[in-house]
Amino acid sequence: SIGKGARVGPDLDGVTSRRQRDWLTRFIRAPSAMHASRDPIALELARQFPNVRMPNLQLSDADASDLLIYLEA
Repeated sequence: SIGKGARVGPDLDGVTSRRQRDWLTRFIRAPSAMHASRDPIALELARQFPNVRMPNLQLSDADASDLLIYLEA
């Protein structure tokens, strides 16, 4: 959700302020690779939300950038 608090997953309101843009882009583009590389933030999210995994939607860099622009708005 955006602005409704953590529910099934984390609240995305302000996520672009809490996380570095490069990290967000990598996580949006290849979340399973982030888990496989033992990224500490990805692992913490998996611990907090054990029943939810970010799907790999195979987005391009441009698509990920557009999504981040949307989240910033």
